[in-house]
Parts: sequence; C-alpha cells; structure tokens
Amino acid sequence: MKKYCVDLEIAKELKENGFPQSTEIVWCYYYDSNVRSGERIWGIMKYDKFDKINTQISAPISDEILKELPHQIKIPCKYDPSLDYLCDLTIYKNANDFEVGYSNVYSLALELSFKNYKLSNALARVWLYLKKEGYIK
Repeated sequence: MKKYCVDLEIAKELKENGFPQSTEIVWCYYYDSNVRSGERIWGIMKYDKFDKINTQISAPISDEILKELPHQIKIPCKYDPSLDYLCDLTIYKNANDFEVGYSNVYSLALELSFKNYKLSNALARVWLYLKKEGYIK
C-alpha cells in the first residue's frame, strides 16, 4: 500500500493544511509486536482495520487527491501580471518520476509543476502549493 499513498511527511503537511482526513488508507502510530516492547512505529493500514485510539493521519492515494484538485486554474502571466493564463491540470510520466502541474492551454507549457517518484506525492505537492497560494479554500 505504501507505493500508492503519500509518504508520511507529506501526509503530515496535508493534515496541517486542511486536506480531508477521510481516506481509505491511514498512516497510524501503533505498537508492533515485531518491535521492542514499549516502542511504537508509523505504519500504513486500511482505515476500517484501524483502532481509533491510536494516532492516525490520512494517507491519500492519487485518486483521492485528484478529486480535491481543480481541473483548471488561472495563473498570472509572467510577462504581464495584468493578464492570466487559463491552465489545465497536467500529468506526465517521465522515465524515473511523475511531473504534475498546470499547463497553459495555448502553448502547453507547464506554468507550475512538481516532480516525484510517486504520483500521489507529486499530486499532494501541487495541492499544497495551490492551498498556500489561495487557489483552494
């Protein structure tokens, strides 16, 4: 499951910034019988299998993040701030990573983008950027 959901540090950032915490998978802080007695570790579990007493953070997968991202946004033109570019959500699969961002509908140039080896992480970075810049309320 770890390869499909966001990494723990990104999950923490998403939670701090108000990302919905109702996802199918959660990072949870729990006692593991394979670890020395008294120690807790972070791990991934399906939400319905999780004991609510422990600490949990939503670990969204790509589909869950995509539902929260706008399909189009207006980005100020770099050369003339009085103009806006209408940009579409764009996802590229490169040799070693994913690149997610928004591309100008006229030139297809990426106006903003984030790369990561996991699609969910790249999508989450875009969501965090949009949230901080006020594109997402």
